[in-house]
Amino acid sequence: MHKGVASRPTSVAPLAPGLFTGPASAASVTGNATYFAGLGSPYGGCGLPQSALDSQNFVALNVFDTPGQPFCRNGSWVADRYDGATLTMLVADSCADSDAWCRDDPNHLDLAQNSLNRFAKDGLPVGDMYPGHWNNRRISWQFVPAPGCAGDIRIGFIQSAQPYWPVIAVSHLPNGIHGVQYYSNGTWHDASMDSDLGQDYRIYRIGPTSTSPTQGTQYRIRVVDASGALVAGGRTYRFALPSSCANGCGPAYTTVTYTTS
Repeated sequence: MHKGVASRPTSVAPLAPGLFTGPASAASVTGNATYFAGLGSPYGGCGLPQSALDSQNFVALNVFDTPGQPFCRNGSWVADRYDGATLTMLVADSCADSDAWCRDDPNHLDLAQNSLNRFAKDGLPVGDMYPGHWNNRRISWQFVPAPGCAGDIRIGFIQSAQPYWPVIAVSHLPNGIHGVQYYSNGTWHDASMDSDLGQDYRIYRIGPTSTSPTQGTQYRIRVVDASGALVAGGRTYRFALPSSCANGCGPAYTTVTYTTS
């Protein structure tokens, strides 16, 4: 099962043996690639349903560094016409399987199958790398800011969220997400991640005379990105639990509108 990382964009390029050249400020790593059909139901490892992702070009990131032996061995890498093809993809899941490709290669990525033929070279999609020419692939990749990430963040309540369990998913950030803070009783509190779903956070309201979570339907948050900086200089977002979620949200993702200050 893939689970447990926060969403960040990554630029990926198949290679065998050439290297993808990225921005000088970003470190590029080399690993092996596999592919998978899509996110689980209702969520991938970051806590968003596939339909709510910013991009349908997405990857599962390896969360282990327990190498035993090389994933590919007793052979050699050869060049082909797909060398140097590139695609910017979103981290939306994580590879936590017990298989060798997750455990033995710390730089492994699992790529969305439907994205494979969207890798571009010389300005055109390769079109036919999958299925006939995938074979085994080695890739180089690096984290990059999300290209063209216009507008503000997106907030939605996840399935079963309710006044006593107000869990939101935050997405559409140019530099990923590290955490959420909620305002209650005159101060800011660090929200707890929901399980290991890296974009989902519990934003409990704290009563004025209690340190225990209490019922509430009005919320004020701010967001910390993957670099540890407050998003938009500390912009705050105010919103309410939709009335349809009074007894628990039914859909996997219920979008909310908000005001900012």
